[in-house]
Amino acid sequence: PGGEPATPLAIDGGERLHGLYGAEAADVVALGGDPVVEGGTTLTGEIDWAIDREAALTLEDVIYRRTRAAWYLPAERDLLAPAAADRMAQRLGWDAARRDAELAAVRDRYTDELSFTTGEDTSP
Repeated sequence: PGGEPATPLAIDGGERLHGLYGAEAADVVALGGDPVVEGGTTLTGEIDWAIDREAALTLEDVIYRRTRAAWYLPAERDLLAPAAADRMAQRLGWDAARRDAELAAVRDRYTDELSFTTGEDTSP
């Protein structure tokens, strides 16, 4: 009642953001505190931070290494990849073919990670 609205850093103590960005978490949020996808936890500022401050040039880099959404936000990652690809295309000047190739590379990696092998050679 009458209090300040919750900020991304106040939600869940900002543990995820602080874990990823440390003392720079507030700077990341300042770039964009809205979720990339509705109901998601990855923020637009995280995509922009990855591009502007961490020199991320591929969607795979953003999804796997920068936001780590591929590992830690599995329920969000499938929706996040195309939305992040759109944002990166806009920010980096990708054409539709590049955007689609980046998205395909991430989806191929998802598929590879979900395929299990025994390590045994099963060829005839």
